[in-house]
Amino acid sequence: MRKYAFKQLSLALSIFASILLTSCGGQDQSSKAETIKHVKVETINNSNTTTQLQFNGVVKEKKMSMLSFRVAGPLVNFNVQPGDYVQKGEVIAQIDQRDYQLQVQTTKAQFEQVKGEFSRYKELHTKDKIPANSYEKVEAGYKMAEAAYNNAINQLQDTELKAPFSGYIFEKKAESFQTVGAGMPIVSMIDVSSLEIIINVSESQISEVKKANSGFINIRNASVTNLPVKLLCVSEKTKKDGLYEVKYEFNNQANKNILAGMMAELSLNCQSAQSGISIPASSIFNNNGKTYVWIFNPATQIIAKREVEIDAFTTGQKVSVTKGIQYGETVVTAGVHHLKEGQKAQPINKVSQTNVGGLL
Repeated sequence: MRKYAFKQLSLALSIFASILLTSCGGQDQSSKAETIKHVKVETINNSNTTTQLQFNGVVKEKKMSMLSFRVAGPLVNFNVQPGDYVQKGEVIAQIDQRDYQLQVQTTKAQFEQVKGEFSRYKELHTKDKIPANSYEKVEAGYKMAEAAYNNAINQLQDTELKAPFSGYIFEKKAESFQTVGAGMPIVSMIDVSSLEIIINVSESQISEVKKANSGFINIRNASVTNLPVKLLCVSEKTKKDGLYEVKYEFNNQANKNILAGMMAELSLNCQSAQSGISIPASSIFNNNGKTYVWIFNPATQIIAKREVEIDAFTTGQKVSVTKGIQYGETVVTAGVHHLKEGQKAQPINKVSQTNVGGLL
């Protein structure tokens, strides 16, 4: 009877010990599982960092000219309207030529008369048969008559107002049969073969904008995409709103759908020229006045704190590291304030395009 009781007691103790060991083992495994952190990482590669800046801007004509006559008179043949497209050299308006044609005829007759007299005096002067001062007076009269005749011809030609470039009539300042004076604005023209886009840039971005190696615009209302642009100028002083005005130009000869005043989206490709390594700013943390990152070892899956030196913050939330990191190393890019030295970590896998929400 005692032997049977002893066996029962031994069996109970064995079962209790097994349960205790199992429970402790489970807690240990659970504790270990909790120490493994899922982290977001990035491997540093030896390639130039390219960021893309985007701005909204307004399309503006590069050239707008106010046209006027160099002579006065009543307007005739002034049939253009705002919005009309005219070719370079095309006659836009004309002044009544009657008086100017008469002036040409009059000055021509005077010039031919003086020209014949000057020829005779020149021949006599060559033979020393007339005083030098007499010849000089006739020569001066000849030159004055010639200038008057040429001026009359120019004024007759100036009765036609021709387009100095190909473009659109923007505004009419006079009407047909109206008498206009010399220099009076008649019509304004805009040249859309080459347009500009104007953007406003903050102080923190102006240096990157200046270093951009390429750019293009998208204009939705004109159905234009990826049209290359070229930097034209950057203002040397901010406006009242504290922003710099930057102008880009682009060729519009192949697409006349783009009009001044349209809204456009400008994209600039900025390539970092620094020799340092660029990492996300979220990788950096400070401790006791020093700057650190967490280095992840893929072989051991352990993270280690590494002191680094940084140069400056660059566009795109990147930090340029000048010392402490080498190409090929992997840094933790998120949650750096919740990690510990020597802690095990597991990289977060990128979500597949077919795994919407990252649930699989």
